[in-house]
Amino acid sequence: MGKAYSYPLLVGFEETNIPSLEAKLLQYFHSEKSAGGNCKIEYENGSSTAIVHFRREEDQKNVLGKESHQISLEKSVLKLSEFLFDKDNTKSVEKIKRKHSIKSEEARVHRFSVLERFRRSFHGNQSLKLPVDSAILRYLAQNKSAADTICSEMEKHFCIVNLGQTTVTLSPVDSLLKQKDAKTIKKEWTDTVKSAFEQSVSKFKSVKLNPVSHAWKESEKKISEMLLNENVIVVPDKDRGALSVAGPVSDVNRLEQSLYEIINKIHREKSSKTEEIKVSPSVFHLLCQDGLMDELILVYPELKMSPESPNLKITGLGEEINVATKVIFDAVLALIRQNLEIDKNVLELLKDEQQEELTDALLTSHQINAAFEISGNRVQLLAVSDRDLSHAQDHLGQLLTSQYIHVEDSNVLKKPEWQQLVSHLEQANSKPCRTRINTTAQQVVVSGYKDSVIKVQQQLGVFLTQNAHIEETVVVKANAVVKYLKHFNTSWMEKVKDKVRVSYRNEAICLSGSRVNVTHCKTVVESAVSAVVFDSLNVCVSGVKKLFQENEVLYVSAIKTKTGCLVQLVDNTRQVQDNAVQDMVAAFTQEFGNHGVTHSQQALPPKAQPSVFQPTESDLYLYHVQTNEGLDIVLKKGEIEFSMTEAIVNTVAPDFNLNSGAVSKAILRAAGPKLQQLINAQGPTGKVGEIIVTEGCQLKSKTVFHTIAPHWDNGHGRSKECLQGIFIDCLDMAENNNLTSISLPAIGTGNLCFPTTVVASLMLDKILEFSKKRRPKHLKEVDIVLYPADTQCIQDFSEEFKKFPSASGDSSSTKGGTFSKLTSTSDMHETKMGNVTIQVVTGDINKETTDIIVKAYNETLSFKSEAHGDSGRAAEIYSSGAKSNPGMIMAQPGNLKCKKILHVVGDCGDCHPVKINKIVKDALEMCLKSSYTSVSFPAIGTGQGNVNARLVADAMLDAMIDMLSQNASSPLTKIRIVIFRKAMLKDFHGSMEQRAATDPNPKDKGQGTWGGIDIGKVQGRFTGGNTKKTNKEKDCTTEGQKADATCFHICGATQADVDLAKKLLFQEPETTTIEDKVIGKFCDADHQKLDDMKKTMGISIKIENSKVKLTIEGLSSDVLKANSEISMMLSRKRDAIPEQWEPMPANTTSQAFAVQARTSEYDEILKLFQASCNGTVTKIERIQNPVLWNHLQIKKRDLELRNGQQDNERRLFHGTSEDTVAAINDRGFNRSYAGKNAALYGNGTYFAVNASYSASDTYSKPNQNGEKFMYVCRVLTGDFTLGQKGMVTPPAKKPGSTDLYDSVVDNLANPTMFVVFHDTQAYPEYLITFK
Repeated sequence: MGKAYSYPLLVGFEETNIPSLEAKLLQYFHSEKSAGGNCKIEYENGSSTAIVHFRREEDQKNVLGKESHQISLEKSVLKLSEFLFDKDNTKSVEKIKRKHSIKSEEARVHRFSVLERFRRSFHGNQSLKLPVDSAILRYLAQNKSAADTICSEMEKHFCIVNLGQTTVTLSPVDSLLKQKDAKTIKKEWTDTVKSAFEQSVSKFKSVKLNPVSHAWKESEKKISEMLLNENVIVVPDKDRGALSVAGPVSDVNRLEQSLYEIINKIHREKSSKTEEIKVSPSVFHLLCQDGLMDELILVYPELKMSPESPNLKITGLGEEINVATKVIFDAVLALIRQNLEIDKNVLELLKDEQQEELTDALLTSHQINAAFEISGNRVQLLAVSDRDLSHAQDHLGQLLTSQYIHVEDSNVLKKPEWQQLVSHLEQANSKPCRTRINTTAQQVVVSGYKDSVIKVQQQLGVFLTQNAHIEETVVVKANAVVKYLKHFNTSWMEKVKDKVRVSYRNEAICLSGSRVNVTHCKTVVESAVSAVVFDSLNVCVSGVKKLFQENEVLYVSAIKTKTGCLVQLVDNTRQVQDNAVQDMVAAFTQEFGNHGVTHSQQALPPKAQPSVFQPTESDLYLYHVQTNEGLDIVLKKGEIEFSMTEAIVNTVAPDFNLNSGAVSKAILRAAGPKLQQLINAQGPTGKVGEIIVTEGCQLKSKTVFHTIAPHWDNGHGRSKECLQGIFIDCLDMAENNNLTSISLPAIGTGNLCFPTTVVASLMLDKILEFSKKRRPKHLKEVDIVLYPADTQCIQDFSEEFKKFPSASGDSSSTKGGTFSKLTSTSDMHETKMGNVTIQVVTGDINKETTDIIVKAYNETLSFKSEAHGDSGRAAEIYSSGAKSNPGMIMAQPGNLKCKKILHVVGDCGDCHPVKINKIVKDALEMCLKSSYTSVSFPAIGTGQGNVNARLVADAMLDAMIDMLSQNASSPLTKIRIVIFRKAMLKDFHGSMEQRAATDPNPKDKGQGTWGGIDIGKVQGRFTGGNTKKTNKEKDCTTEGQKADATCFHICGATQADVDLAKKLLFQEPETTTIEDKVIGKFCDADHQKLDDMKKTMGISIKIENSKVKLTIEGLSSDVLKANSEISMMLSRKRDAIPEQWEPMPANTTSQAFAVQARTSEYDEILKLFQASCNGTVTKIERIQNPVLWNHLQIKKRDLELRNGQQDNERRLFHGTSEDTVAAINDRGFNRSYAGKNAALYGNGTYFAVNASYSASDTYSKPNQNGEKFMYVCRVLTGDFTLGQKGMVTPPAKKPGSTDLYDSVVDNLANPTMFVVFHDTQAYPEYLITFK
């Protein structure tokens, strides 16, 4: 029964065949009659005992304290005896049995004495009176046949029956005395009669019903209605509150249950009530899960309980309700309670929730038998058992959570978009419980259902991150690039407008705004920067700086107009101090003399460049050979354990102990102890030539071939053959396992004593043999890795590689062409490998703005290393990267501008190129795994390590090539090497140049050209054209008398533009003057034309106050072109010819010129046509007829004089047929054709205001191709009046006057048609062909 019902009693009773005995016991001990309480019954059918388990000890004691217990049955009473129940209950049971046995005997003796007294009484009387149920007697009185039957039966026993109201009198008949054995019969008569009568009456039965007094009438009515057609009678006894039903046993038995049901139903309907008790639905559900409701229903089947928040409704009889209420309250008090232990923010969320909804959503729906109880600031869990409580606590701990988001920029929280997002997310994530978002200035806390919280936290985190205000800097090569993007190429600004704030700093463009906008716009700016072609030009010629400064506005304007480029003079003092520039100037001076020009984009060769087949100690890649089958064979220096090929070969001792031998020990150290376990698990035999294959464990190679190589036998045995077999077997196994690359050490050298020359020859021969025979499909590269300190081995293998005609030697040949062409400035060298820009710059690494800054320290993490500064002290160290890359620690940036600092911890004072190469590879690997886009390295080892700068450069650049080759689609876009000492820049430049792509069409580098410019011509511009020097002049040139270098920065959109800008930079300015009276007649359009020339040519045009003199200043070519165009303008002005007219062949009177589509001229005419006509224009032609044009101008001036106004001309339309076009073009309009189409307003030439009118087939007749023709005309309409049919001239303006109107119209108020009567008043300006 559990701990809840811990107080038992053993109950005994006499009768055991009582229906529903268990329910009756439960009902009794639940009721106040027993003085008991909430309990459970343990009873077995047929048993004479039951165990009652009470919830409270008090109830148990109350029951024991009561003198007697009995249960009222329908016809009898069931007496009970009770005893305390012990674990060994046999004594209690025996005691009850003994007590019941004695009582049974007493009852039997009692019944015997009663019968004896009855007999004695009977023998003393002649008649016998027997009590009979009054209801049965009433039935017999009303049912004569039933009574007659009894009488007939009794007559057989010499008895007369007299039925009274409550008794029956049995009297002997006189005939009894006449019987032979009368004495005997008389003696037995009483017993016989009584027995016979009882048997007769037993065929009838009555049932007494006890309806409640206030339901008496209704009960009687219902019972009577029910028994209306039954063979029974209803006997009401209102005084006693009883209704009896009597009749034959079979009928009464059949109706008995229904009768009780009706009485009970009426009783329940009249007596039932509903009460509410303060028990929440969730707690009630909890109790029901524990079986409480089943127990109550078992006792009170009619009891109704319905949980309705916040209370529980109970419907039933008063006693039932009282018992049920007591039981339920006892059960509630017995529940175990515990304060909920959970995150405080979750707790605050739960306090504001409805406990019923919470219980249902978070507990009940998950089959957790517990409930919430929320009161004020307290949240508790309720459960029946400790186990359920613990289960609920664990469940809620997993289901509910809080997530904390750091607020990078508190201003984001003030944005309306943030408030809207918070509101939306809280509403959208309110099930199964509400999600609460609480914000402070420094953090946002999301609390609620775990799945919802994680989703909301991600969305809020993205919003906060993307909208945080940040500043990003795009570093450029020079301030000229900044100025160019700010004032010249501004197209990028539209893309960032209204998104970020752009500011300009020294050699940088700064973007500030939300991260999402800054990130996007930074890409836009970087794209714009990368699209700028930047060049610097160093000129060692006296007077260049002064010349440019005196004419800077002119040069800048002209070059901008011609090329779109920006030219900027650089501070000369700074340039002189730049050692790198001085070196380049010196190199070109040596080649061309003191008047040379240097170009910083062309990198100079290093001072000491090794021969192609003489590798230096710094080279990691020595030689490269490719077989005819495409197999690459690479000879390199390095340590085999750091190889990045898919497989490596390891030479081991016969016992396969990896701690024996230098190579195997190094591989074990890098791979970890698991490698030895994998070998041992395969049970190697230890035979020479055996190969064991294992995984690479912690190596960068995924597979290791472990082999036992033979000792050298001086060529007298089979050791050479065995070694050859090992080479072939390793290559075969690599191919068979679908591996693409394998690294082999110099197997057999060292302790095995094979000569390196023999091993080199054997290894190469077998690799070539394998390639030729197998033609491998998978294996593409075989690396031979030699230990860097073994100089003899390196030399012997190199000599062997030199035997191949196709072999390419040293690091430049192996890596050559990997980088793109170098671009250089005084303090930076730049190249690209794929999408990654690699820069070597001078500066302070602490000022870098890349994502990652790499810093190298000694074992004690000292911050004294060269070029590191003190900013690193502000970095908060953490070891997230130390697990995958020992010796590397990622840290927060502190006050630096990067995202993270990568500390390389190790003995940097003992660096060598191989170690530096590995450091760079590991650092790049960490950057790639974390998806960083940019990283800055120091020149590792050049400080405390004191390693030669060239060796460091080679090692670092080769590491970058290796990593970028294996990660072609990496997120990296920029790698910078920041050099503290500027002198090292040359070493890195030389290393980069060796790895850079060579020009497939190299130019003669010793010639006098630079970027396509003839240096002789440039020199001549500043030296009067004399580029040759006499021997004497040369002898007079002394060291240190070089002219100061003048540096120009040039930015443009294309290299061609930049090259052209260089040419224009050395053109001297020129001035010319034009004097002409026509200048004074220039109109606004003419002045606009001059302004356009100034903008497009970059020249200056000044008109003096006299307006007859015009001065042009600019570069000579521009001045010449402007002079020509202005002279043509003056000529046309004299002849009044339109500016857009094109030159006509000699002896031509008229000509039609096609107008180019999408020009302003074309669009203007097309717009006029389409204003009223939707025809499809196929061609527009300009009609040039100088004679007709001059006639129009003369007539126009005449009208201006006569009318005293300038507004005499209109553009109108005239439709015509194809056969008249040539005549109109050559002769103009002829009014003699008037009336050909219509002449309603006079016999003149008609022109329409709208093109749609002239487009009618009546006027514009289609040709056989469906093409139609219409003129746009200049018509001198002047003063006009209403026209009339038959007019041959316009009417006079006044009667009797010779001053006539100039034209007539169809409607004075709103004319749509004009008619002119003089052919010179109209000019066919444009011909439109349309459909």
